[in-house]
Amino acid sequence: MTEPTESDRGSNGRHAGPPAQDAPSPSTHDVTMPVRAHAAPVVPAPGSSVVPTRRPGKLRSPIGGWLLALVTFGIYFLFWYYNVNKELRDFDSSINVRPGLAVLSLFVPIVNLVSIYNTGGRIRQAQSVAGAAPMASGVIGVLLAFVIGLDLPYYNSQANHAWRAAGAI
Repeated sequence: MTEPTESDRGSNGRHAGPPAQDAPSPSTHDVTMPVRAHAAPVVPAPGSSVVPTRRPGKLRSPIGGWLLALVTFGIYFLFWYYNVNKELRDFDSSINVRPGLAVLSLFVPIVNLVSIYNTGGRIRQAQSVAGAAPMASGVIGVLLAFVIGLDLPYYNSQANHAWRAAGAI
């Protein structure tokens, strides 16, 4: 056995031992991550007879929602607006909306009116897809938004028509 050389010694003069091995990087390990399934809408292949499943939204009390919005100074309205747009998107894959962006648009003048109008169109489209008479109107929704937020009970009752026609309990 040989005596350690000067280059093998640490700065304190003691033997430093064998050179340290670098820890293997995570990319060299075979790590299997579980794949999370998410609720993506089912889109049938062209020419396929597969019908996508339609999950109706939640039935809500129009007057109860409006009163909650008043009591919470509009906080419930933001919660409701996000959820109704999310339910519309999940109900039919052809309804293209980003619920978070729809809520953020409520804080921008003029854009908020366009968003409220478009929500009426989405509800009308859901009514049509569900087999109900398409009665929701974006114009009425915008006009009612100026009257103490009466667009919430109006859109809520219109969405309830779509959900009932689609088989919601």
